[in-house]
Amino acid sequence: MNMATFYHMALRMKTDPKAFIAASEQAYDLILQGKTPADDASWFAWGTDRLPQWQPIPDPPEEFCLVSFLHPYMESQPFVRAV
Repeated sequence: MNMATFYHMALRMKTDPKAFIAASEQAYDLILQGKTPADDASWFAWGTDRLPQWQPIPDPPEEFCLVSFLHPYMESQPFVRAV
């Protein structure tokens, strides 16, 4: 599972960060339950397509970066460290 791919998907799709994190947790739970293989990102990609978009700032400042916002949280998740 390549989290960089998911970061880029979230950036490209302007996905709501909280929804992205919730979907990450749901995907991890499904992997733990054996309902989807750990190396299959298709479920997560499918779910990300349906997440709400994040548009609180019409023209965000250049220094704002969704990856920077998500990175500390995502790095703390066990499935990120395990792959």
